[in-house]
Amino acid sequence: SPEFDDTAPQTTRELVAPLTEGTHFWRVRAMNAFGTAGAWSETRTFTIAVPLTAPVLLTPEVDATETTGLPAFTWEAVVDGVTYQIQVDNNEDFSSPEFEDVAAGTSREPGASLENGLYYWRVRAINKNGLPGEWSLVWSFTVSLP
Repeated sequence: SPEFDDTAPQTTRELVAPLTEGTHFWRVRAMNAFGTAGAWSETRTFTIAVPLTAPVLLTPEVDATETTGLPAFTWEAVVDGVTYQIQVDNNEDFSSPEFEDVAAGTSREPGASLENGLYYWRVRAINKNGLPGEWSLVWSFTVSLP
């Protein structure tokens, strides 16, 4: 069931309508002056992915102080986001995350208590094809254990 099937006198062709998101397959074959078709080329694949928007962070809020060491990170869902990657680091450049995970939902807690200090966190959505979207804004919070 081809989404596009056409004959052209040149070796390039542009589609007349956009393809849907997902994996697509294509192949080509030549025809001689008498209309006799040759063998099909190898089938090739490509993926069209609509860029995902960045999640909106909810908690912990910017400059919040957490006293448990196990803050509950929450964010808004992204259209077509299937999973979400979260990073929490005490370095603003996220060079060595203290906590990093992929979550199916829109909330996550670290597996172990964070130590006292300033932390930064961000989240990005991942679509059904495994392609990540843009990172959220970076928010900071402080862990201050009693």
